[in-house]
Amino acid sequence: MLSPEKTPIAEIVVEQIEVTVGQTGGRRTVWQDGPGFITLEVLAREYPDLTANFSISVDASGKRPAAIAASLEFLASMHEPNIIALSQAFGPRNFSTSGSSALAERDRDYVRMAKLARALESIQDHVSTRLLFPKSFTGDQAIAILNAARTLTGNPITADWNEFRVVRDTDLDTIDVLFEPGDEADLRLVRDIEIEIDDRKLVVGKEMALMRGVVKEFSSDLAVFGPSRENPKATLVRFDGDVDDGRVHARAIHDESARTPE
Repeated sequence: MLSPEKTPIAEIVVEQIEVTVGQTGGRRTVWQDGPGFITLEVLAREYPDLTANFSISVDASGKRPAAIAASLEFLASMHEPNIIALSQAFGPRNFSTSGSSALAERDRDYVRMAKLARALESIQDHVSTRLLFPKSFTGDQAIAILNAARTLTGNPITADWNEFRVVRDTDLDTIDVLFEPGDEADLRLVRDIEIEIDDRKLVVGKEMALMRGVVKEFSSDLAVFGPSRENPKATLVRFDGDVDDGRVHARAIHDESARTPE
């Protein structure tokens, strides 16, 4: 698929599955991409004088994301003003264009599916469980998968966060100062990165949420933190350490204002 400036923006490799030759020398070949989403009928008298007809049938469920991502990206880009072009798979890319994008408008379903497939392909590099493309997915499930892929590849995410409670364990407590309501603290919260595929929840890694918080409540067995008014966002980064899900570390922002236990 070429842009209007003739720059390649998506590419698939198709293999010949059928060929017929006419009595006057014309040649008809039928080609198909790897997952079988796209069937291409090519009518030719002499290369590169070609006529191409496309048929599309997509069933991505249960397929390996890496095997279908390129085809979905091709379909996502198959809209005006982009141009379908053909080239031999070997050697320099000398494209013969059909002058058509096949579809007048971008199909948003293909765009979403292509992004999801690439995200799952990326997550697969970090887990031993085999990941397959879901039969169906909600918007929230897709966002969780996209965010998981982004975090696991080392790209931080900025997100809103809400007030949360921490039950203090005296044996494992990582809150090493005595706070009072209204104090500010730098918070680090370790969480499992969880995605859901076809009603199956999978932990694919860990992330650390870095937050500036305000102490709402504080006692010997409980701490409650909420977002700082000046800095209410959390930064989510990949975490590779050996720390349990839900562990919180809190540090006073100004050491001189912290009330350390005697």
